[in-house]
Amino acid sequence: MKWRMSVVALVMVALLVAQTRIDLRTQARPVTDNAVPVGTGTALAMRVLPNCSGATADKLLYSATTYTFSCGADQTGAAGGVGSILAGHMGFTTVAASTTTYAAHYLGSFNATESYRQWMAPTACTLRNLYMRTATAQSATGALTVTVRLNGAATAITITVAAGGAAGVYSDAADTAAAAAADRVSIQFANAATAVSAQIAELTVQCN
Repeated sequence: MKWRMSVVALVMVALLVAQTRIDLRTQARPVTDNAVPVGTGTALAMRVLPNCSGATADKLLYSATTYTFSCGADQTGAAGGVGSILAGHMGFTTVAASTTTYAAHYLGSFNATESYRQWMAPTACTLRNLYMRTATAQSATGALTVTVRLNGAATAITITVAAGGAAGVYSDAADTAAAAAADRVSIQFANAATAVSAQIAELTVQCN
């Protein structure tokens, strides 16, 4: 009698486990096509992934505030993504006294003809974050001014190393300039000193 009761109990347990597995599989199915579970801090909610295949809004974005997905374009504001970092080593070159010349981030030399140091913007972007490191002090007889130029015209992105300015990192992280794809970009160096400029070590500008 005891043996028969044990068998019945085992059968009942097996049926209960099987039913639980079926319930779990049923509950785990998304309630809507393309839905995924998202933890909201207090519960597990289903959120639908949108179709982000549009020409201007092809990036999948997620809001940690509303716990929802949406479509959007690349961020290009001050808090946007990194984009392209155009950086190069200038080989500790100097600008001659009382001279204006031009540089490209990928060439460690200057040229007095701007078109020889222009490069094309790879995409529509915002030029920003011009950084430069000097390895020696600027001559006390005049300042060194570095300006990002777009299609042969000066932008607001400018660095000034004052006369007698110490070696170090100089930057303009405040000003920006909008560039279209294939716009021509260059960097102008104007040395107002009556002696050679500080040695230019590295040069970086961002395009995002």
